[in-house]
Amino acid sequence: MRNRSYWNNYQWARLLVLTVFLASACGRGEEKPLTITVNGKEVSRAAAEVVNNQVMVPLGFLEEHFQVKAGWSESRQEAPVYYSGKVAVLMYHHVMDKPNKDEIISTAQFEKQMELLKTNGFHVIGLKEYAAFKVEGAPVPDNAVLITFDDGYESFYKKAFPILQKYGYPAVNFIIVATADHLDITGVPKLTWDQMRELKASGVDFMSHTYALHAYGFVNEKGKKKPLTTGHLYLPGYGRQETDEEYAERVTEDLMLAEKRLREELGNTISALSFPYGAHHEELLAVTRKLGIRLLFTIQSGLTLRDEPAAMRINAGRSVVSPDEVIERLKRAGGLPLTITIDGVQEEYSVVRMGAGDSGPLIPLREFCRRHQVEIHWNKQAKKVELFTRQMVTESRT
Repeated sequence: MRNRSYWNNYQWARLLVLTVFLASACGRGEEKPLTITVNGKEVSRAAAEVVNNQVMVPLGFLEEHFQVKAGWSESRQEAPVYYSGKVAVLMYHHVMDKPNKDEIISTAQFEKQMELLKTNGFHVIGLKEYAAFKVEGAPVPDNAVLITFDDGYESFYKKAFPILQKYGYPAVNFIIVATADHLDITGVPKLTWDQMRELKASGVDFMSHTYALHAYGFVNEKGKKKPLTTGHLYLPGYGRQETDEEYAERVTEDLMLAEKRLREELGNTISALSFPYGAHHEELLAVTRKLGIRLLFTIQSGLTLRDEPAAMRINAGRSVVSPDEVIERLKRAGGLPLTITIDGVQEEYSVVRMGAGDSGPLIPLREFCRRHQVEIHWNKQAKKVELFTRQMVTESRT
């Protein structure tokens, strides 16, 4: 920062990286109840549920609040289609022949997963195809999968890549860029720029996991910690936290440096960021928008939709979960394809689950709204859904 140059000091960046794997993820607070309003009036949410950060509603909800006649029947398809118009982003970290932690996948398990993706009809796409889907609205194949790794471990080069190459799969690795610039940093060996250049020529993309913000920092004088990407850090010399402007400048400088080094070393033309610990908030999103980083990734579990600001991912890199279990989870995540009849017109929906009792299937509310010109605002943090029918939207804009 302009009035505290120590934030720009390389030694400070290196110290941050040394603490990268010492922190644990934050716990979750108490669940908030889901509220739904239609044209400003709160309505009964009935059997509505939030599944993988999607609001799912029964057909009775649509009939009651949108004056439609709805029915359903199972779709029959020749080829197995588990989901359409979505991407399953798989997340991995470290690969070892004999893992010493649950969060590390074995080489044999990883190879079996890659085999099962092919034999079960999944289609692995690369970052360019994923970017076209998210940014340009391009289609993706049914059962689309994007393979991602975090942290830039050297095991990706030695263990994972030969398997990916065997099956012809592209992949993305989000690296902590400072670890490539400073190979003397201790810890589990990380990828070098030369190794990355070699793999990039064979279909692997290397993107940002920040330059040196994959760690926790103090946010008050009592020692409370938050991720460096989301916390307003405590400044002991000033007896206060960072201001909003100081926070934004610090994070901006780090992300800009990461992008600069990736361009210089690898010639990157696409910008993507995996949030450390999955932590993000509106202030951080505002920084990424300013920098033009449009492909964002969290660790929240679920399939990724086109219009979500940050992609959800499915943790497939745990040695305690068998390859067969991972594949079955992918199949279930897409839900059961059903044909929904709305006012006599058939529409295909990916149904996550059947509702309780006789409520029938639960369908994604956002999909219905998009098709029927209903404006929807979904606040995930507040668990609040605001719906505006076409008539109400027209009246409010005249």
